[in-house]
Amino acid sequence: MERFQRKSILTKIGLIGALCFLVLLDGVNGAMTSSVGRYLMGTFSATPDQITWATIIYYVSKLYALLLAARLQERIGQRKALLGVSTVLVLSTIAGAFTTNYPSLLVTLFVQAGAGGMMIALGQGALLMFFPRRAQTIVQAFFALAFVMFPATVAPGFVGTFAYNFNWQDAYLWIAPLGLMGCAWLFWNQKLLSDATVPVPVPFLKIIFIATALFSIVYVLEQG
Repeated sequence: MERFQRKSILTKIGLIGALCFLVLLDGVNGAMTSSVGRYLMGTFSATPDQITWATIIYYVSKLYALLLAARLQERIGQRKALLGVSTVLVLSTIAGAFTTNYPSLLVTLFVQAGAGGMMIALGQGALLMFFPRRAQTIVQAFFALAFVMFPATVAPGFVGTFAYNFNWQDAYLWIAPLGLMGCAWLFWNQKLLSDATVPVPVPFLKIIFIATALFSIVYVLEQG
């Protein structure tokens, strides 16, 4: 934190902007099954139940990622975790524009959700680590606009506009440049990120219990 505070204001704004831009991709990815389900059914000749399963897969993967993000950072370091997750998030978002069948849609959604969940958790951790407590109110406000307000208010309209007027898959291509800019900023300033690791064991039993519980909860809520 002390080393980061000596950086210029542009560097500080750049870090917040890069993380927010990347999180915006997750907002659009998550809005696909919930906002344009009818268009997905038409594109892939899928039934409503199949689209529901796509939504289940998305949120289960995202919840897994949120809970396992800290473990990933401990084992491989913040630098590798953030750079790797941001790259996967951008590539999987772009890949969404080229899905041609229902199985590939499920795989794409699973990867998008996992990368998006990791990005939210790792980004939140980075902001808490780099900025002092007195700055957290404004920093967290901007981050909340990206991962709470944007998915709840803007993303459905953004995706719906493309689905109604053009092609729903074009929404991926229009939001991807923001993610590319965020990813490029992180790679350009990767020396800011920590590469410290913690040798912790992998809690296989806890992961199995969490996976089972989360899948059951999401399944009941979505089918209900």
